[in-house]
Amino acid sequence: MAGTKVFHPNPDFSGKIVGVTFVNGEATAEGMALAYFRRHLSNGYQVGAREESAPEHELVETEVVEAAVEDEVAVADIPGFPGKDATRSQLAEFAEGMGLETEGLTKAQIIDKVKAEAAK
Repeated sequence: MAGTKVFHPNPDFSGKIVGVTFVNGEATAEGMALAYFRRHLSNGYQVGAREESAPEHELVETEVVEAAVEDEVAVADIPGFPGKDATRSQLAEFAEGMGLETEGLTKAQIIDKVKAEAAK
């Protein structure tokens, strides 16, 4: 078995998790270790290939981000919000302009954090 690519939430992470060695946020896993990462997708891990057009080290989340944006009309009410087609970097820049920390967060997590802050 060749294994499956796994991506750590922190693209700069190098180290071992459940016996799998990550280098710059990437590793190959199989068996029980692969099952572990699949169970922890909500923590920001990605299992499988990255989309070709994505910038290096940026996780691609299409359905999750679109659902998060479309389910909440509130983001349209936030002045200057970059929109659902924004890159992770654009969302992070917007959130950091609001004084929010975004390191290690996925696009969906940044959107949730911006919405929570705007609701205050």
